[in-house]
Amino acid sequence: MATDTNTSLSTESGPADAVLVLGDTACARRIEADLSSWGVSVIRETAEATKCRGGMGDFTVSFRQNGKTRERRAGTVIIAEEGERRPTHEDLGLTLSPAVRPLSEIQTDGLPEPLRGGAGSAVFLHGLTWEPPPAAAEAVMDAAMALSGEHGLKTYILTGN
Repeated sequence: MATDTNTSLSTESGPADAVLVLGDTACARRIEADLSSWGVSVIRETAEATKCRGGMGDFTVSFRQNGKTRERRAGTVIIAEEGERRPTHEDLGLTLSPAVRPLSEIQTDGLPEPLRGGAGSAVFLHGLTWEPPPAAAEAVMDAAMALSGEHGLKTYILTGN
């Protein structure tokens, strides 16, 4: 079991049976920790990946950092970058109103006026028009649990996944 969180790119190769995790996100760190706890050799890179060649079981990925290009070799590559998170009400033909609010607004400003007082329901529309990143699903679940537990609201999640 080895973990190589390489940000300096000082090594030019890695074991072909290692898993290369690309990204400096909470998701990348969690994947690295989980794989390491299972005894998997992990290399995590935070530099800019510029090229990937090879195939299943034997990849070579080129990186650029501080004007230098290096390569890492691994049997598996996982891309764990933050994905796009955006309101999707327009995609669904909805117009913002006191009853239709984006999750980001609820996270920063709190409950919209119609939901204050703990009566009613909140419906989250998630992944109905495009596949959002896993972090967005976590945010929706956290918000639904908080509205239910802290505010006594009935919460529903409608998802395309």
